[in-house]
Amino acid sequence: MDIPDIMTASGEAFLKSRIIIISVFVGCLSIIAVVAFVRAKQLKEVTTPPVIRPAVVRCDKLERREYTMTESFYGLVEANATIDMAFQITGRLTKLGKVDDRPLKEGDIVRQGTELAHLEPLRYKAAAQQAKAEEDAANARLRIAQADFNQAKAQHTASVALHKDSQSNLKDIEIDVTKKRELHEAGVLNKRELDKIEIQYELALSSVTQAKAKADAAMALVDAAKAKVESADAFYLAAKSMTTVANVNLEDATLRAPSEGTIAAVPVEVGQMIKPGETVMRLVDLEKVRLAVGVVESRIPLLQEGQKVDVELLALSSDRLGKGEHSKPHTGVVTVVPPAADPKTGLFNIEIEIANKDRALKPGMVGKATIQIETRWGYYVPAAAVTRSGDRLWAYFVTNGYTVGLDIGQIGNSKIEVPMTVARRVQLEPVMTGKDYYLVRDVEGEFDRLVVEGQSRLIDGQPVEVIDIPAFDATASAPPEVTAP
Repeated sequence: MDIPDIMTASGEAFLKSRIIIISVFVGCLSIIAVVAFVRAKQLKEVTTPPVIRPAVVRCDKLERREYTMTESFYGLVEANATIDMAFQITGRLTKLGKVDDRPLKEGDIVRQGTELAHLEPLRYKAAAQQAKAEEDAANARLRIAQADFNQAKAQHTASVALHKDSQSNLKDIEIDVTKKRELHEAGVLNKRELDKIEIQYELALSSVTQAKAKADAAMALVDAAKAKVESADAFYLAAKSMTTVANVNLEDATLRAPSEGTIAAVPVEVGQMIKPGETVMRLVDLEKVRLAVGVVESRIPLLQEGQKVDVELLALSSDRLGKGEHSKPHTGVVTVVPPAADPKTGLFNIEIEIANKDRALKPGMVGKATIQIETRWGYYVPAAAVTRSGDRLWAYFVTNGYTVGLDIGQIGNSKIEVPMTVARRVQLEPVMTGKDYYLVRDVEGEFDRLVVEGQSRLIDGQPVEVIDIPAFDATASAPPEVTAP
């Protein structure tokens, strides 16, 4: 054969082999496709389609309503007045007062004038009696001195009157002597008559001198008697003062309640020596008490004197006490808003007066004073239902059915309403934040239920199954007042 013929035969053989290989490969693929189709059909007939199980959540009813914004302050209850009863004298305590035939003790209520304690009374009673006797003796001495003074004064008055009479008589005689001397010089009156009148003049002059001496002597007696009266009077006043002191000591030996009060402490015992000023009994006025709270500067504008506040005593509001009268909030009145802060704490010490007729409020109890600031409309969202992502707050709400967008290619877009209960993730913007809640003015979207349990495993749009056992009912359990931060 020629060489071209040989090359042609070889090419035909190679082509035939390639066709055979391709045919076998295609046949294998066909067989595989048929087997896969049959297997897929069999699997489709025997396998159950996957089921999407909704997440189980618990919800609360969401309701927008008006809330009262409040501010609370904490402090300690103090007695309206505290009086430390003490003796002003030294002595041994012989007896404590009694009530219902038993000694007084802490918690007893005493009236004004009630005898609280006694020191040994015999010593002070004897001192008072002795002082009284000395006062009576001084009074008698004063009366005698006063009588002597009155007598001396009477004698002085009589001698002064006599002196005046003798002076008047002397003047009359002087006039008579002058006339008779003129008559004698004129030869009308003889010497004998003139000597007689001059003798009378000498006698009258002597009487004046004697009367003056008696008046001076009487005046000396008056001065002496007056000195005795003053001395006796001073002695009497001193004795009277001693009697007063003795009576005061006797009175001070008995300790009496100055006003109605409750006994808070009795730090002494019968038989003990008591020093002046040592506390024997402490009385507190509990008909009214004060709640002393420390307030920071920024909150002072919220308080003013005369303002009414609600006061809750934490000890009396305990669950174990039930819902009795004592557990109810009390109404207090702000009585003191100081102009300056306490230099030690930097706080303003506000005092709130509370009526305490039943004396249920005790000093040392912790109280919470709450005032109303303003009212706002919004939704009360428990903090446990909120998740935080950075500075953003999110919560899940439940809606029945939602709309899904559908792309139909060249025809356009459409929407499909999916009739399923799903959870929707919504961002919150609270207007007030508390310890365990957020107050939200508006919630974007039309929702009426808030997911409060199970939200940690949700994603937006996930189907949910709601358990109808509310953990929080905004209409029933939500506090009507929201505490400001």
